[in-house]
Amino acid sequence: RLECGTAWVNTHLEIRPDAPGTIETRFLGGPPGGENRIETAFHHARRRVGAPTPGVLIEVRSDIPTSAGLGSSGAATIAGLRLYELLTSPMAVADLLSLAVDVEDHPDNAAASLLGGLTVSCQCDDGRVTARNWRWPTAVQMVVATPGAELATAHARQVLPDTVPMQDAV
Repeated sequence: RLECGTAWVNTHLEIRPDAPGTIETRFLGGPPGGENRIETAFHHARRRVGAPTPGVLIEVRSDIPTSAGLGSSGAATIAGLRLYELLTSPMAVADLLSLAVDVEDHPDNAAASLLGGLTVSCQCDDGRVTARNWRWPTAVQMVVATPGAELATAHARQVLPDTVPMQDAV
């Protein structure tokens, strides 16, 4: 299992020394809609860090719904980075966070998926990302209901209004 914050991405890993640098992903339960962030993050880390890897085949299962705004892309990004780290050498959390933000484009999902718990993050003007996390308070519980229909995050963000009238917010 690859740890992604407090979520786990369950994997079966097969090393393929005859195909160095390659990754093949099989999603049990169906492929995610859109980009395969596990492979994207793995290849991004390989390019940026430069340490060679053997080829790998992984089977992946995750309980995080896709296209539901619950961080499945962030978890997949961290899974790809952790897979790269597993095949090379341990990386500092700050380096993992930087790579994850490169792939995710915003630190909130990347930090939460990497660190878990209650997370806050900030991207500085120079691009550096700072993040802190705390254990989730046991007194705070949530119930999440996800619709059967998928909706891409980018599309959902496009339909939101730029401002919300105070009366609607209240």
